[in-house]
Amino acid sequence: MRYAREQAGLTQAKLAEACGVAFSLISEIERGTRNATPAMLIKMAAVLNCPRVVLERKRNQCSACGSTVIEGEEASKAGRSPSVPPVIEGTPGGPAAG
Repeated sequence: MRYAREQAGLTQAKLAEACGVAFSLISEIERGTRNATPAMLIKMAAVLNCPRVVLERKRNQCSACGSTVIEGEEASKAGRSPSVPPVIEGTPGGPAAG
């Protein structure tokens, strides 16, 4: 979601205002500590002028090692094609764990 928001040139505060929600909710959704409701995803997608599916990308935890699996736009930003298998942070070829 952060990537889409930044591409739209909006701050978290401006996105929150446009969606009619508290700034803290946008911040929590971006950090992954709260989930957006389907209605909220639709509203954010309209404000950000992007497909809802872009905002629905989830962070997954690797069951074998506990590392965060990144995919989609984050894999692209890490220098990997989104068409290749997901990258696990802290593994060879993946971004450093941090």
